[in-house]
Amino acid sequence: MAQERPDIEYPCNWEFRIIGADEAGLREAIAGIVGNQNHEIRPGHTKGAWISIHLTLWVLDEEHRNTVYRMLVKHPLVKMVL
Repeated sequence: MAQERPDIEYPCNWEFRIIGADEAGLREAIAGIVGNQNHEIRPGHTKGAWISIHLTLWVLDEEHRNTVYRMLVKHPLVKMVL
């Protein structure tokens, strides 16, 4: 059974949960990726060696959202992006 794609109305705020081991490094990575775009960073959870950071970003369209996602995933300090 195929899942239906959610109907997302753009532009909108989108939350990425970013997981890695180095909070300061993750914050630097986020700053380098989003630049001066309007965003908010909130601490998430810490479990063992891993921490999560919640990034809320104003995305203009699906391409913008996917581009930010791909850039986050490619960063060497990022373990996972949800």
